[in-house]
Amino acid sequence: MLYQECRHVMTSGKKCEAPALKGGHFCYFHTRLHIAANKKIAPQDSIEIPVMEDRYSLQLVLAQVLKHLVNNNIDRHRAGLLLYGLQIASQTFGPRDTFVDRFSVKSVTSTRDGDDLGPEKITCDITDWCDSCSIKDTCPKYIPDDDDEDDDD
Repeated sequence: MLYQECRHVMTSGKKCEAPALKGGHFCYFHTRLHIAANKKIAPQDSIEIPVMEDRYSLQLVLAQVLKHLVNNNIDRHRAGLLLYGLQIASQTFGPRDTFVDRFSVKSVTSTRDGDDLGPEKITCDITDWCDSCSIKDTCPKYIPDDDDEDDDD
């Protein structure tokens, strides 16, 4: 079965590869993320904390906390709690990632709401039957089944 991949671009520059919801650009998780991101923020909420989906998200929040601390926009106690939370969150990730790798998105498309979309991509499940696939003629993974050859010799 073919499915559209989620087009969310993570902070690292990688594109989410989960199945997108039917009729949408994003998977379930990132659909909810974009809805939450488009909600109005109260003036007192000066630090935006994204979903901690990778180390790059942590680095963005770290930079914001340090900037607010240096500019005296946040008290030391609150900054300390935020930094401690970031430390805990950082322990949930694996070995340190590189900043740019070959899987990083090379181009994005912006929606009317200003969200970045990764390149459109249709993926097939491993269980697909290639000979009955609607895009088999243009699919680079398609290998014709050679069981039809006549062996009458």
